Amino acid sequence: ASARAAEASSIQGKFWEMYDALYQNQSSWSSVSDPLSVFKQYAQQIGVADLNKFETDYKSAEVNDVINADLQAGQKFSITGTPDRKSVV
Repeated sequence: ASARAAEASSIQGKFWEMYDALYQNQSSWSSVSDPLSVFKQYAQQIGVADLNKFETDYKSAEVNDVINADLQAGQKFSITGTPDRKSVV
């Protein structure tokens, strides 16, 4: 779910802002059964311009395809975790 939120935010140019919000607040959303409402609040806070588009993108096949491609690439290269922002920026 968090990958969907990050990718949906990325479409509107707010990937890193959502990335930061997700990691800083992980304990707030990680135990919620449907975190979309929480992610929409983060999207609003970080300045995602179109919240309806964010929700549509969050649920879209396009975002799902990006995540699946990332997972497959990670498996191909035996990546077992998510790097922190300092190592990718």
